[in-house]
Amino acid sequence: MAQTLQRAAEGTAPSAARRRRRAAIALAAAAAWVVLSAGASCRAVLSQDWAALEALYAATDGADWDYSTNWLIDAPLDAWHGVTTDGAGRVTELDLGGNGLTGPIPDALGGLTNLETLFLHGNGLTGPIPDALGNLTNLETLFLHGNGLTGPIPDALGNLTNLEYLDVAGNGLTGPVPDALGGLTNLRSLRLDRNGLTGPIPDALGGLTNLRSLHLDGNGLTGPVPDALGGLTNLGWLSIDDTEACAPEAEWLEAIRFRGRRCGEPPP
Repeated sequence: MAQTLQRAAEGTAPSAARRRRRAAIALAAAAAWVVLSAGASCRAVLSQDWAALEALYAATDGADWDYSTNWLIDAPLDAWHGVTTDGAGRVTELDLGGNGLTGPIPDALGGLTNLETLFLHGNGLTGPIPDALGNLTNLETLFLHGNGLTGPIPDALGNLTNLEYLDVAGNGLTGPVPDALGGLTNLRSLRLDRNGLTGPIPDALGGLTNLRSLHLDGNGLTGPVPDALGGLTNLGWLSIDDTEACAPEAEWLEAIRFRGRRCGEPPP
């Protein structure tokens, strides 16, 4: 009996060891798969950022930019002129203001989903503001002023709920001021001046509770400044100069810097 038990024990020991080894191998394989999957996912989003920048370069005649150091070479993206990345290599800032860009803003730029700052002002950009910019939900600053952009201000910009500074002044934008902008409750400065915008100033702008300055001058806007703007307790500057809009007599207007026509005065 003792010999039988010993042989049984000796027979089961290797089987138990094999099971432990197989379990360890399976665990290691699972861990390796997780690492590989995470690496693949990381490479995918970095490739998305690369593709977005490559599309911008192609669409805006990157070969003739004033500065394009390291663009499209096999180097970390933060080595490319005007590009800043976070610790994971995702693009968080793109500063190409006054850099000789011409042509349209490509839809692919909406793939820079970690972007917080976008400076494209003072260039020769043309065509519409693409709806795809509404995908940049981490964006805090958007400067597109001083270009040749045309068409309406897209409602999709209302998705940028982290936005604090929006400047599209000095373009050829047309149509109404969209109600969707009224949902940008973190906005501190809104510059829509020197475009071809028409229609009334929307009541929806009364939702911009953090707004400090509002520039609407140099447009085809009409009608009175809505009473809803009187609730913007942080507002310190309002300009409707060179428009057909007018400001009614209101106590809140006396407490801020105001440029424009009072209702009852002849239009410019």
